[in-house]
Formats: sequence, C-alpha cells, structure tokens
Amino acid sequence: IFDFPSALDVVISVNSFSKILGPGMRLGWIEAKESTIQAMFTQTGYIQSGGGLNPFAGSIVSSFIESGKQETHIQYLCGQYE
Repeated sequence: IFDFPSALDVVISVNSFSKILGPGMRLGWIEAKESTIQAMFTQTGYIQSGGGLNPFAGSIVSSFIESGKQETHIQYLCGQYE
C-alpha cells in the first residue's frame, strides 16, 4: 500500500487506550520508525482528511499519564485479571 524502501524493514504497532481506560475512549497510538509514520501520514491523507484526531481526549489521557495515575491504574487492572 505504501511506498516503503523495504517491506522487511517495517514493523507497525497500533494500540488503543480503550482497553486501559475504558471502552468509550477513542484514542490510540502508533509505534513505528519515524520514517514509517511519516510515510503513513503523507501518503494516505489521513491527517488532511481530519482522520479522527481528538485533542480533547488526547489532553485528558496526557494528564492521566503525566500524573502517574496510568501506572497505578494498570497495576489495578493486572490485579483484577490474576
């Protein structure tokens, strides 16, 4: 789909906060090499089309992470699944 230098050099991880914070949280993140992410956004028009960016939810999640509450919450969740 994308014009990458080598398909073998591409690893992409897509995750969501919905499993961590709650099913209604429509916010996630992508982990990949910077060049891979740049290619995804420049070759697909995702950002230009308004592809679901959510600055309000992003601000809430950012505060949650920076306050250290995410780590405490993840430990709580892990205890619930034991």
